[in-house]
Amino acid sequence: MINLMNRIRKVPTRESDPGSSPDPVSAENPATDAPTVGEMVDRLWENPRHDAAYKAVFGQREPMADFLRMMDADWTDELDLETLERLPSEHVLENLGKLVGDLAWRVRYTGDRSWQYIHLHFELQSTVDPNMALRMLGYAYAGYTGMARNRHPDDARLFEPIVSIVLHTGDEAWTAKREMAELIQPVRDSVGHLVPRLSYELVEQRAKPEPGHADGDNFAAALLAEGRSLSLEETRKAHRMAWAIVESRPHLKVPYMGWSRYNLHRRVREGRIELPETPDEWPAVWEETVKKFGWDAEERGIVKGEARGIVKGEARGIVKGEAQALDGVRRHVVGEVRDRFGAEVADQAQAFLAGVGRMERILAVHGWALTCQSQTELLDRIASA
Repeated sequence: MINLMNRIRKVPTRESDPGSSPDPVSAENPATDAPTVGEMVDRLWENPRHDAAYKAVFGQREPMADFLRMMDADWTDELDLETLERLPSEHVLENLGKLVGDLAWRVRYTGDRSWQYIHLHFELQSTVDPNMALRMLGYAYAGYTGMARNRHPDDARLFEPIVSIVLHTGDEAWTAKREMAELIQPVRDSVGHLVPRLSYELVEQRAKPEPGHADGDNFAAALLAEGRSLSLEETRKAHRMAWAIVESRPHLKVPYMGWSRYNLHRRVREGRIELPETPDEWPAVWEETVKKFGWDAEERGIVKGEARGIVKGEARGIVKGEAQALDGVRRHVVGEVRDRFGAEVADQAQAFLAGVGRMERILAVHGWALTCQSQTELLDRIASA
């Protein structure tokens, strides 16, 4: 189990009251790993990063409720989303320190099971992790262990269920196995029931929701539409829809502005983006900014790899000359490195790619950026190339 837990991010251990229970996050009861929306947005403005951007939005009840309404899953129709409440997403395990996931919620069922809670572990993923099912098994183990620790040894009640959800925000298709048993070598039927089993719900930002699952005022659907938009026209349309929604929900304006700034940052890749921190100025300045930086494939020559590196133009993107295509791919790869490993590593990758003139070598670095598990591993690959 220690090896399994090493796949999960750790933070230093803190003293914990073994008799306490995981109460919902609130102004009166903040979780140590659950900063306020204001704190998350402050961090996001200082350093636009993937997890902070999405947490600032989906760490709030209304966007998370909209996300669950948008999902194409029968079980979400059975939830009373008015009872949705956020929980700490940290778990203290003996000898393993504190394990921190992205977001955790609990919600009651509707109807004759309205007395029962279901726990939701919500993980944000910008790249494909082949071992995602293993990670989610680790989070579930940590969650159930926390429930057991907060009970009397003689308490025979069944545990409240934990459901795992992964939101994949990357541009590439999700290819990882979604069932833990599929990561294990096949066994004989006689022992198959003894193999660990856990699966997770997957939502891909790149895929449009099924009709009827995202009506016009669904904020989560509008935000993900902006996130997957590739052309200037598509992005403007999605942004205006999202802004129209937050106009009627003013408390969502600042978190959305922080997320939208991150989205522009990852699309533009270069140049400093100056955007206001006050809602009154936002719409006009945002429009001027996207006009200045316009990032769609035709204007900026960005060519995205499909199926781990087969280059083709975007639907409208005609590659205008080999040199332009190489520059576009370099920018895209550097952006992927920045999203996963930060600006310092991205600068080193950019310096290396500046001297690379062959498309297949640039795409090799793109593959490493998606599959390496640490910045040390990535830099070692680059150094030996």
